[in-house]
Amino acid sequence: METPVLRELLVKVRFPVAAPTLDAVAEFGREVEMPGGDRAYALRACSPATQAGAGRVVAVWGPAGAPGRTTVAIGLADEAARLGVPTLLADADPYGGTVARTVGLADETSGMALASRDAMIGRLDTVRLAQRSRQLRPRLRVLTGLSRAGRWRELRPAGLPVVLEESRRLCALTVVDCGFCLEHDDERAGPQRNGATIATLAAADTVLCVGAADPIGLHRLSRGLDELRDVLPAVVPLIVANRITGPATSGEIAATLQRWGGVAASAHLPADPAALDAAARAGATLADIAPTSPLRRSLVDLARALTGASEPTQPRRRRLFARH
Repeated sequence: METPVLRELLVKVRFPVAAPTLDAVAEFGREVEMPGGDRAYALRACSPATQAGAGRVVAVWGPAGAPGRTTVAIGLADEAARLGVPTLLADADPYGGTVARTVGLADETSGMALASRDAMIGRLDTVRLAQRSRQLRPRLRVLTGLSRAGRWRELRPAGLPVVLEESRRLCALTVVDCGFCLEHDDERAGPQRNGATIATLAAADTVLCVGAADPIGLHRLSRGLDELRDVLPAVVPLIVANRITGPATSGEIAATLQRWGGVAASAHLPADPAALDAAARAGATLADIAPTSPLRRSLVDLARALTGASEPTQPRRRRLFARH
């Protein structure tokens, strides 16, 4: 059931995603042998819209203080894939991403760094991007991030727009987990550490700004929104209020955001630390560990609002009649 806020969100950001056929779903991410012994991936799960390069990119960003960017990015990508939308989850955090470890993938080599390098030398195409990513489950691939923060130079900001453009051809939806910092180091003449975050936000179709629902988190959110307006004035983010702990908190969040920044939250996610801890320990997602979690249900609503996808229908069981 759509809440008024989610109904408004549907109107604002819904985009057409053609439902893949069953044959296409079966083919998505399947490894196939190519001439010369190279391995590539079948890409037929991309809808006709994404085959024309019309897939959408959603960047998940938020201020300092660990407001839950990675939790929202993983949950959104996982639920979109479960709704039948071919999805790529990409980790572009230049301070060392945790997407791979959270979902139980080894992250010695960064798929995102390799893809951005391929883009810089003109070798990135849809098949190579699929090779750089890892299949987590049907309709969900992961482009892993940096295993150590000190390797941030491997994430090439100039190559990221090309990576995201190829991701539009690969999948109907790309969800990018971004870093928090937007500062520009005027004294540094070389690569900028935060350039990857800025390039991703500038290239995204939709930016989700995640903020924690406690007073300090909301204050950081307000300051972060001011910084975002200064750096990328054309970007108008959708605000996701995270870790809500009580029924009265939503009203407090609305009042606080209105007082500090004249903005409103587009989605509200309840706190569920026990389920998140269990999922992290198992290297799984909320849908695997706590399918009835209120947080998981809210993430499903958010995925539906952002993609326009509906709940997959369950096949009807045939009744067996005994002969007399």
